[in-house]
Amino acid sequence: MDSTIPDELEKLLRSPGRKLLVAYQSTEFNKCDGNKAYVIEVQESAGAAGGRAAGMGVRKPFRITRFKCEGAGYTRTFECTEPSDIEKFEIPYHSTAMDVTLSSGATVVVSGVVDPEIFEQYEEIVEKLGNHPVKRFKPD
Repeated sequence: MDSTIPDELEKLLRSPGRKLLVAYQSTEFNKCDGNKAYVIEVQESAGAAGGRAAGMGVRKPFRITRFKCEGAGYTRTFECTEPSDIEKFEIPYHSTAMDVTLSSGATVVVSGVVDPEIFEQYEEIVEKLGNHPVKRFKPD
């Protein structure tokens, strides 16, 4: 991978906003070794900040994106913004803060899980969505 050019996964994980990462095998995205991930972008309601009192507040997913390594880095291979489809994905609220190594070698802290079982459940949902439009993106 060309570590001088941030890939799509790195750009998203570095962008502002709350995200949950569901990684297939590790949190090291600085090499193409079969790893892949879903990123769930979450819109939080008032009172849903990290220090939610007694668990109050609501985390509402508004986008789910799948990434896999394709040559020069991790690229988007699926994206869903349809609320009725997003509801089919079980959100891993048991996630913890994890160090994630990006394609550039930099490290960021992201909430998430490394769980091949949840990842495979997501893959089954994507398959059941059938001809759900896969939005392809061009690098900036």
